[in-house]
Amino acid sequence: ALMLRREISSTYILLLALLTVLIIDPLSPLSLGFWLSFSAVAIIIFSLSGRLAIRTAHIAKLWQLGRLQGVIFVGLLPLMFILFHQFSVVSPLANLVAVPIMSIIIVPMTLLASSLLFIFEPLALLLFTLLKWPIDALFWYLEQLSQLPQSYYFLSEISLTTTILAFIACFWLLMPKGWPGRWLGMVLLLPAIMNSAMSNESDKIPAGDVILTVLDVGQGLSTIIRTQNHSLLYDTGDKFSPGFNMSDMVSIPYLRLKGIHEIDKLVLSHSDRDHAGSYVELNQLTIKEVISGEAEKIKRKYQGYLAKSSAAIKQCYQGQYWQWDGVKFEILSPVAKQLKNKNHKANNQSCVILVTTQSQQQILLTGDIEKTIEKQLIKNYPQLKADILIVPHHGSKTSSSMAFLKHINPEIAVFSYGYRNRFRHPADKVVRRYKQKDIKLLNTTNGAIEFKQDLDSPSWLIEQYRLENEYFWHRTAEYL
Repeated sequence: ALMLRREISSTYILLLALLTVLIIDPLSPLSLGFWLSFSAVAIIIFSLSGRLAIRTAHIAKLWQLGRLQGVIFVGLLPLMFILFHQFSVVSPLANLVAVPIMSIIIVPMTLLASSLLFIFEPLALLLFTLLKWPIDALFWYLEQLSQLPQSYYFLSEISLTTTILAFIACFWLLMPKGWPGRWLGMVLLLPAIMNSAMSNESDKIPAGDVILTVLDVGQGLSTIIRTQNHSLLYDTGDKFSPGFNMSDMVSIPYLRLKGIHEIDKLVLSHSDRDHAGSYVELNQLTIKEVISGEAEKIKRKYQGYLAKSSAAIKQCYQGQYWQWDGVKFEILSPVAKQLKNKNHKANNQSCVILVTTQSQQQILLTGDIEKTIEKQLIKNYPQLKADILIVPHHGSKTSSSMAFLKHINPEIAVFSYGYRNRFRHPADKVVRRYKQKDIKLLNTTNGAIEFKQDLDSPSWLIEQYRLENEYFWHRTAEYL
């Protein structure tokens, strides 16, 4: 087109680029970057093509650059709401610096250095070394922005109506000057923006009731219990690598989605990594109280990583009791003499909690207890029953004795384990025991499981995430 001196519309170039990307990588639409990149360019074309006056003054150019970032910020807001349930008010300032540095300095120098590797390696290595300075400076700047108060906001679940209004609002705001009522788009954005300052379902839980969510954290356990005004997190799941942990990937996004920004009580059942491995990463939330069956061991293990503002870790023990919004919480184990036994297995130090709602529905959280503690619970609590049992030790053969199942007599048992895990949890003979008792079996390999109390009956309303949101490309659901 340049050779023939023909003008080509920006829209045509964008569509050609889109087609090229899809031909080279047909799966690229599965990437968030695909949607963000093409959406940003489409927004720029829609908003600024033919509207930016040609000015030579430096101040005018800076104004146009700032306006460009503002346009991208407004245009991408609906996608931020849908994809991330959050938005950053400092992102225009971040892009204002990051985009020029990346496009003018970092990317060209990286390409040049990569090319020189095959021609003159010492010069290439020198360029790579010099690149450290702009990269470090950029990351320092971005970190300072992220630490500004109220620099970003999280949204809980938003309705389809609110989402549609957000799209209309942003479209309206990006129209040219003179468009009737252009700034009324701000009014349409208010429902989504106000959402960031409000909780979602917490205020909808009746007093005396709970919502129980067993999260899918792979091979591990993480459970959230919410009452009308409080929330308890039982275990965090594992930390598989420095950049991949279950708090960042599962627990925190879920809590923010539900409009919960502080945890009233964090219970780390014991110190095993698949139960407490993501504890440190939870510090980005406000945690009022932390208790554990192995408090001292966890203190030693994470002492160097915890912020000074972190809540002190206290020992949980039999007899502890509290009540939230008409819901009773009672610690059944470990017992005092058990804590003094240094040879006791970590699994058997697990903090066992019985939750009782106002309608006398009961939930038993067991951690990784084994048959020894099961016998102890039977002896110490002759009347102990539970409607929902979080299966001990992921269904290991060391737990879930028939005597324990007969005594607890649960209506529902939840197995939390990783799909095709290396421990082969749950053990076949354990699953058979539950089936012999006609207990309804659920497992987290089908995604998070949420239990709500049915207000019209004593039963539970159950939602299994993968089954409720199943697509044809998903593997077949796994039933026990």
